[in-house]
Amino acid sequence: MTDQSNSYRDEKITILIVEDHNALRSTLSDWLQSIFNACTFLVSGSGEEALTMAATYRPNIVLMDIQLPRMNGIETIRRIKDICPETKAVILSVYNYPAYRQEAAAAGVCTYINKHNMHMELIPTLIDLLPARFVAELKLDLLNSQ
Repeated sequence: MTDQSNSYRDEKITILIVEDHNALRSTLSDWLQSIFNACTFLVSGSGEEALTMAATYRPNIVLMDIQLPRMNGIETIRRIKDICPETKAVILSVYNYPAYRQEAAAAGVCTYINKHNMHMELIPTLIDLLPARFVAELKLDLLNSQ
């Protein structure tokens, strides 16, 4: 009989960050990794690369910029949701246009965060999207580090 708690510890949540600006992509990945150290983070600079990564790694959560070269983030989300419909998608954008929000929602995005508010909204959003067992471990890690 397998110990279920050990299987949870072996299971990793995968978060794919899709951002075409190298510095922001790197900073975002480092920041989130420091908080969500039980998660695996993947990074991509384009929609096309994100599609390949989604097909290979089947991320639990995708953090997506809208303005990407060639294929925009909303179209990329639409295609990722075709590949792995269980993936939760979050848009991170400086654009706060109602039309973008509506198009993103139609593509399957669960949350739209303006990048100007990202430092306040992203962590609570990820905590809401993560399975409860990972959030419990995260809170224990945060308490132990203080």
